[in-house]
Amino acid sequence: MTSTNYSEGDLDAAARYVRDLERQAMSWPRTRLILLVVTVFTAVQAARYGYACYEGMTTRYDVIGRMKEADPTLEKMPPELWHVAELRRAVALLQASNDKNLVVLIDAIIAIFLGAGSAFCASMLIRRWRDEPKLAIIAKLARHQYEQICHSQESEDASDAS
Repeated sequence: MTSTNYSEGDLDAAARYVRDLERQAMSWPRTRLILLVVTVFTAVQAARYGYACYEGMTTRYDVIGRMKEADPTLEKMPPELWHVAELRRAVALLQASNDKNLVVLIDAIIAIFLGAGSAFCASMLIRRWRDEPKLAIIAKLARHQYEQICHSQESEDASDAS
């Protein structure tokens, strides 16, 4: 068996790596719970924005009601300026319609992004759901290997000193 001398920096790096593996193995259940909460939250928000988008697209636009509340000063205009009144009414209706369509578009974009984020979180959660035993085994094996290296390093240093 060949002997390998490890420097103090190598042993320190190995110790940090083993500690990180052990910490990751211990914190995985908490991480899994946080990822589950984030996934559910984003899915609910995506559904909420999707429903708002659906509601905005399927509700009828109340043209008559909007014409009545478009501009109250339109009723007080003299009869010879009826074309100005009708033009202002049409502009108000178009602007309100465009505002509604813009809100529906923004709701759709937000719903798509939240749905994609939720799907990504769900795929990560499903892929790594049962990693806890694997992480624990890897941490134990790394700890055992590190202790063997430290023990062999100490025995080599003791034999070199004598």
